[in-house]
Amino acid sequence: MARFEVFRNSGPHALDVPYLLDVQSDREPIALTWIAPAEGAALHASDFPVTLALTGVGTAGATRLEVHIMDASGDRLLTSVVPPESGDIRIFWPTPPTSGAMTLRAKLFVADQLAAESAPRAITVGK
Repeated sequence: MARFEVFRNSGPHALDVPYLLDVQSDREPIALTWIAPAEGAALHASDFPVTLALTGVGTAGATRLEVHIMDASGDRLLTSVVPPESGDIRIFWPTPPTSGAMTLRAKLFVADQLAAESAPRAITVGK
């Protein structure tokens, strides 16, 4: 349930009186949970290509899933895909990034609005 504060103004000298409007949503709550790689995984260049995997709940109607890499040089988009309606989401990562510690984060969009974000997943990539 969402709560919105709504104001009504009925004239130039009217007092704005807030009231609350409760809106029910029949949409299932959305959740993204990492399956692979494991938290703290140490990957090597020779491990690539790697398959990233997430479990998605409530992803029906999602328009896009983005996977971002955050490291010392900033936040970069790794890939953007259309997720399946339900079940596990698998993403192919063909080439290793620059070596070092990094964090993966997945973002799910519905109608181009951010609807869910995974917990960060820390990994290290070595040569």
